[in-house]
Amino acid sequence: RTVIFFRGCNLRCAWCHNPEAQAFAADRASVAGTSVSDLIKTIKQDKEYYRTTRGGVALSGGEPLLQPQADLLQLLKALKKEKIHVAIETAGDVPWTTFKATLPYVDLYLFDLKAVGHDELHLKLTGRHLQSIEKNVRQLAETGAPVQFRMCVVPGYNDSPANIKATADLLKSIGHPSIGLLRYYNLHES
Repeated sequence: RTVIFFRGCNLRCAWCHNPEAQAFAADRASVAGTSVSDLIKTIKQDKEYYRTTRGGVALSGGEPLLQPQADLLQLLKALKKEKIHVAIETAGDVPWTTFKATLPYVDLYLFDLKAVGHDELHLKLTGRHLQSIEKNVRQLAETGAPVQFRMCVVPGYNDSPANIKATADLLKSIGHPSIGLLRYYNLHES
């Protein structure tokens, strides 16, 4: 899979794996120096590889769904036109209208949950409230879109029995039987 990293995220997770991508670029197009057509031209070079490996493109970040919607949709439409599988990694703290606009073009949402069922804990760990994220989880599930939920389990932060139960309860309530648990690596700590 080819991963396209975007700058800008509204969360400030205590364990962020990509803190250099948190800030939004002042002029996103000039910072990247790459147009959508340039990206597609480069990505198309690997189409045969994607076809034989069932791979594709993953949009990561930062938060891909917080990019200017017109630019994001231009990229997604171009990838769809090329019949390239698209996965979007998201923490879900974005307007529902953005999810809705991307639905026709995204093959898989990789939805990262941070802390579930406890707004104060989520706020402490990410700097953001939980309500819109849980609402988006439910609305996305209602659409039938392919979603893989994931959680980086960080000892001492989100590994409590209460958080694990709240996560299981949320997923059970939307009829989603599984979650991918990711191990936390403290590469940035001394």
